Amino acid sequence: MYALSNSSAAINLADNGRKPDAIKLLKKCDSMMLQENFPYGMVARNQQHNQIAGQFLLACYKAGDTALAQKVSSSLRKDLEQQVTYYNSLDEDKMITLSRESDMVNQLLRQLQSLEQYFKSPISDSINPEQRNPVINNPLPPVQDTQVTDNKK
Repeated sequence: MYALSNSSAAINLADNGRKPDAIKLLKKCDSMMLQENFPYGMVARNQQHNQIAGQFLLACYKAGDTALAQKVSSSLRKDLEQQVTYYNSLDEDKMITLSRESDMVNQLLRQLQSLEQYFKSPISDSINPEQRNPVINNPLPPVQDTQVTDNKK
């Protein structure tokens, strides 16, 4: 929970223009979690640990701390890929039993790839229809006053 609360706070700081404060908070959190004892990527019930690590990774990207983001991403990717390998090695009966867990791991891996792609691509390459094909707003012509007058008198 320590990493989750710090992740939320760092995301809030980064979103409100206080990226240096967000980086300071993330680095403090990172320094207090020894990776040999408590890696970012780690098996847990319902993938909760990896989901929290994903939030921490998002905070790193938003704050602009690419070195810490790489560290978190590598650990998370390693764990998720090891889990995929494990689930793929199971026989059919066990695979059916653990299909929900396997699906969660695959979903987290896809989210990790999307997150990396989003933050590693230059701003100009991001999906934004306003940048790729600008919208041309032509003003409408002024409306003519067309009052009907009765000329029969």
